[in-house]
Amino acid sequence: MYIQQFDTRHKLGIERLTGDNSGRVFANERMVTVEDSETGETSAKYEYDVYEVGDVRDPKSVKDAVISEAYPNGAEQKLLRQTLTKVLKALGNYDSEDFADFKRYNELCEAITTETIRGNGEAAEPTEAELLEKAKAKKIDEISEFDSSANVNAFTVNGIPMWLNFDLRSRLARSVDTCKEETMTKFFGGVPFTYPVAVWRQMIDAVEEYADKCQTVTETHKAEVNRLNTVADVEAFDITTGYPEKLAF
Repeated sequence: MYIQQFDTRHKLGIERLTGDNSGRVFANERMVTVEDSETGETSAKYEYDVYEVGDVRDPKSVKDAVISEAYPNGAEQKLLRQTLTKVLKALGNYDSEDFADFKRYNELCEAITTETIRGNGEAAEPTEAELLEKAKAKKIDEISEFDSSANVNAFTVNGIPMWLNFDLRSRLARSVDTCKEETMTKFFGGVPFTYPVAVWRQMIDAVEEYADKCQTVTETHKAEVNRLNTVADVEAFDITTGYPEKLAF
């Protein structure tokens, strides 16, 4: 996901790109104030969250893909469950027989994320090994989240930030390989980019190499965390180091 701004309102929803089935999804329209770095003048712009999707032919699949990117690993379901729990408790209906099935489901979800009750009914203190494994799992989740964020997944073309996931890189590479002209134009974020085919190929190769290096760093970080022996070392591990410098074309 990246953010794009317009001087006038842009149409929300799915926008198909030229030449293949890929496209963009514009969502979360909002007004923002932008200051010109040279003149200091401010202006109002329309800002959107923009998601690149590989196939816009099935709106339901597009919607599912965007939601999964915005709320990965079941975060959407957890958010909805926690919100409904708060609403029911605020209304005094959480213990109502009408919502008994939801209450059992919610308490099961909460129970499997807390310490197991043992012996005399008191919560057992987690062992050092359990605390270490829990810290490692949390740190590895942080590594994965950082790896999938704009802190890593980004490059600039003429100062414009963007990213191409594996699917989009593959599609662009196929377009380059089949292009019969000396130059090719592609649209990203509503902006046209025209380059000689040879330059497109060099840029794709560079982004692919960058992505491979980033993946290697990410997997190396995870392996290093798994080798640590103390919670303090795990918590102190810097997940931001080692990544290659972002590309600028």
